[in-house]
Amino acid sequence: MPEYHSKEIKILSSDCDRFQHLRLSKLFSILQEISIADVERIGLTRDKTLDKGMLWVISRMRLEMERPICYDETITISTIAGKRAHMMFPRYYEVRDSEGSLILRGSAIWLLIYADSRTPIVPEEEQIEMEKTESPERIEKSKGRLFPTRGGVLRTMDCASDRYEYLAVDGVENIMRMAEDIRAGRIHHCFIEMSACEGSCVNGPVSVKKNQSIAGGTIAVNQFAGKRDFDCYHVQPDEIGCAYEDDHRHRVMPSEELIQKTLVKMHKEDPASRLNCGSCGYDSCREKAVAIIRGRANPDMCLPLMMEKAASMSDKIVSNSTNGLMVLDDNLHIQLINDRMCRMLGGLKSAELIGQQVTAILDPFDYLDALNGEHVRARKQHLEQYGKWVENTVIYDQKFNVLICIMRDITKQEEDALKQKKLVEQTLMVADEVLNNNMMTVHEIASLLGETAAQTKVALTTLKETIKND
Repeated sequence: MPEYHSKEIKILSSDCDRFQHLRLSKLFSILQEISIADVERIGLTRDKTLDKGMLWVISRMRLEMERPICYDETITISTIAGKRAHMMFPRYYEVRDSEGSLILRGSAIWLLIYADSRTPIVPEEEQIEMEKTESPERIEKSKGRLFPTRGGVLRTMDCASDRYEYLAVDGVENIMRMAEDIRAGRIHHCFIEMSACEGSCVNGPVSVKKNQSIAGGTIAVNQFAGKRDFDCYHVQPDEIGCAYEDDHRHRVMPSEELIQKTLVKMHKEDPASRLNCGSCGYDSCREKAVAIIRGRANPDMCLPLMMEKAASMSDKIVSNSTNGLMVLDDNLHIQLINDRMCRMLGGLKSAELIGQQVTAILDPFDYLDALNGEHVRARKQHLEQYGKWVENTVIYDQKFNVLICIMRDITKQEEDALKQKKLVEQTLMVADEVLNNNMMTVHEIASLLGETAAQTKVALTTLKETIKND
């Protein structure tokens, strides 16, 4: 079994800052020194690393300090190497005071790199071997690591007392039932270990997210937990205690006028709107108003108000939309219809349409197509019975099983397009008529010119013969 390599150090004044606390730079230097010493102790000596152009560097380090290390203190620093993972050499640390109390616990990932290129070294390629060590998770004195399992605290305790029953309860519902039994006086003389998560911490939120089983987590913890407790200083009963001074601060209650003004800002001027639901974290709206005055709360953080605002905004958008809006269930019953849609459908009343089948007012084909998964986007329709041309878009919300219909009135555009078409047709007819008339005129002129030319030819021929005979 691997052992910690330890070193006792006396903290000098030159090691401390102006508050007489050990400087972090000095702490890192001490941790580095003891790490190198331990590495050399277990086989990786200077002639195998530094003399061959290799350097030890820290990739990352994590430290958890219970308190600062102070001047003139004697501390014991311990380190142990973890199980190597490819190029990474994990290492673990503990710092305790002269009485054995834990001051610091930490871990670090060390790498071997080439001094010239600063690139990591793969130990196998350089025939680097270390004595086989085991991860500190496997050390014998680690019984406390059973805590995350169901009944883990009880497994670390001496439960030999005949005066008490020792119970482990996990899961919120089971804990609530247990609490009710305690409140009702049905349970006495019990030590109860309670865990909110079913199966305790090994089945916590992250484990559930990663789809890890309770059994797998419990087995892993059991394998890495030791049989004995960690070395620690055991506090005696007469050492447990703490003196507290009265630090009560009297806060002046805001005036009634200021509270009422704040309630108005919260939109709670009407007493009926003060639901005192507690969703904001305060027992009443009045208490929240006081907290707002003291700068400890936001006036807009009110769940009923936010829901009312959202509903009001949604209603205003639906009511004032320039398009017709309608919502149907998956049986094509009308659940909601706005005024604009009613006007497009001949002035029908929305109250009369709610709950009716859409087939009573419109052809259902677009809605059936949407239910069957087709995309109905700006599909043009002529609502002959209402004298309207529309573009219909239907969206099927599968989560809530509703059809959302958005209908845009394009009657004016269609009428304008029809007028334009008629104007073009009339223009073409006039052009054809003018063209025909011109062609007739050309033919008549050509005919007249032909007759005149023939007569001229006859006259000239006669004249020529006359002159010749003379």
